[in-house]
Amino acid sequence: MDGGVLKMNRIMYVSFLCIGLLFICVLGGCGDKSQNIKTSDKTATLPAVEVVSKDKIIPNGGASLDKIKGLIVQYLKDEGFKGDIQSKVSIDEITIKEAWENLRVQLYKVKLEYASIDGVAVVKDDKLLSMIEGMPVFEIFLADIDRDSKYEIYVNTSFGSGIVSSDVSGYNIATNTKYYMSKRMAKDFKSFIKDNELLVKEYRYGTLRSDFDTSNEIKALKIEKDKLVLENSTYGFAIYKVKAESVRKALTYGSVKNGEYISGGKKYLSELEIEDTPLFTDRDIEKYNFKTNTIVFNAEFLKKHALAKDELEALIKSKELAKNGVLRLSLYGGSKLLGCSDSEAVVVTVGEDRIYSSGFVLAACWSRLPPEITIGDSDLNSITISSQTDLKYLIQDKRIHDFFKKIGKLEE
Repeated sequence: MDGGVLKMNRIMYVSFLCIGLLFICVLGGCGDKSQNIKTSDKTATLPAVEVVSKDKIIPNGGASLDKIKGLIVQYLKDEGFKGDIQSKVSIDEITIKEAWENLRVQLYKVKLEYASIDGVAVVKDDKLLSMIEGMPVFEIFLADIDRDSKYEIYVNTSFGSGIVSSDVSGYNIATNTKYYMSKRMAKDFKSFIKDNELLVKEYRYGTLRSDFDTSNEIKALKIEKDKLVLENSTYGFAIYKVKAESVRKALTYGSVKNGEYISGGKKYLSELEIEDTPLFTDRDIEKYNFKTNTIVFNAEFLKKHALAKDELEALIKSKELAKNGVLRLSLYGGSKLLGCSDSEAVVVTVGEDRIYSSGFVLAACWSRLPPEITIGDSDLNSITISSQTDLKYLIQDKRIHDFFKKIGKLEE
């Protein structure tokens, strides 16, 4: 009996020891420092970063520049390039700590002008994994699009002579997969970082580097079956314009019973037809005051809407506006900052959830009742959302509060 108890105690001891060691490994990462990069709260993935020269490092334990140059020269020869590559190729290390700590890779900018070679070499364990090429390569990014906690590398490139396309190329280091996204002579693309996320602006072909066409759509990157594709971005917070055929329904919250109007009738938000691209998103917002329901826009948004801001300022100076909770546009109504009239409507969303719909402040010349929820310009850089009835609970939905608190833009 005592021997059996002793044996049982040993088994329990070994079991608890194993559990304890496993617990330590989970907490301490078992000494693996490759996952020191913090994840983004908003995207639940690694925060995207741009690879820029001012942030470059010389990794301790990395391959020497002479070693890397030999690998690149041999690679170019194997690709069929002739001439004096050894003396003509220029190589500059652009490794940043995120690339080294997360993947133990080194990055190099490579140029061979007589062969029109411009690209980024990816090196690991003294081996050249891949070269991402362009004519030339512009901005370079690290991002975790496939959300495996391992960075991929993406670049803005252009290709062609005479007919030039602006494209996005990528390389998945973990899976050794190359990506190339192009719609030559149809669309131009340019990737950029916003709130730790790598996004893509889609331009009408030939207008990306011009000043006469600023229209573009912002898309999210996604990897599907080893291909890089674009999809409409699901924003944390966004306001969409309602299409004309749905405006009347969007502005009606109440119902009429026995000739009396009763606020708070059933709302069919899912039936409203809205535009594909939002008027603005949380990426355009500096802060959200939850007490006053005021949205303050950031400098980037205001720069894009400079004309509207100038018109609004001119109206204030000419005393066309009187401040009373929101700026009442006595002649125009609507919102100058958003470019909306007082006959339009919008839908407010958080993620994929539609929270409520709203109209705009009416011009003074109208004798009709205002919408139950209205949006109006409250300053040169902000709008305020207000309720004329008992619908404040819709404006102050917990999902809105929690989202802006999460991204650090909430003001209470």
